[in-house]
Amino acid sequence: MFPLLAVASSAAFLCAHPTHHDGDGIRCGGKGRSMRLYAIDAPEMPGSCRPGRRCTPGDPYASRDHLAELTAGRKVLCEAVDRDHYGRTIARCTADGADLSCAMVRDGFAVERYGRLSCGEMPAPAEPPPAAPPALRWWMVPAYFLVINLMAYIAFRDDKRRARRGAFRRSEANLLWLAALGGSPGALVARQRFHHKTRKQPFSALLAMIVIVQVGVIAGLGWRAVERLLA
Repeated sequence: MFPLLAVASSAAFLCAHPTHHDGDGIRCGGKGRSMRLYAIDAPEMPGSCRPGRRCTPGDPYASRDHLAELTAGRKVLCEAVDRDHYGRTIARCTADGADLSCAMVRDGFAVERYGRLSCGEMPAPAEPPPAAPPALRWWMVPAYFLVINLMAYIAFRDDKRRARRGAFRRSEANLLWLAALGGSPGALVARQRFHHKTRKQPFSALLAMIVIVQVGVIAGLGWRAVERLLA
């Protein structure tokens, strides 16, 4: 155990944008030199273990990455408690209230050394909240209806051309599904322009039913919107 030069304990400070060179060091954004976490020793990076020194075994990269996971996206508070003989600050740090030194020892990425930890029955650090699903942008709805109507128009036109050539036709179910998914305006326009399936039954009846249902839904939504405005 190397000698420690005692310094007065300071108030806790926010460690913004922490970065880590190894599994027992932490550098706070704007704070300059890296600090050492209190009372732990992590595996040394290649070439850093001096001859004759008892270095902690293990994967230094895994240790560093685990410490980075413990601090990522969390509120990190540190308090300087001492200095080592290199003049580096030794600090107690927490991430969302969880002691980082205790967490590194508990998870097997560091060992207790150069001090005594008081971890107790420490719970695992809280997992970061799941990413929120992407918000629906206002332009996505009109973009969808533009695309589905273009697809319906092209499908009707293509089926008409195939009929003229005597080629393999599109199924009526495929055309009706495009209309049901919101492409009925494009289907009706193409149907009249290319005079395609204008009298074919039960296709015409099914297409008419789809249009009636969609008009009813739109009317209902419009009426509710008006009621809310007048309320």
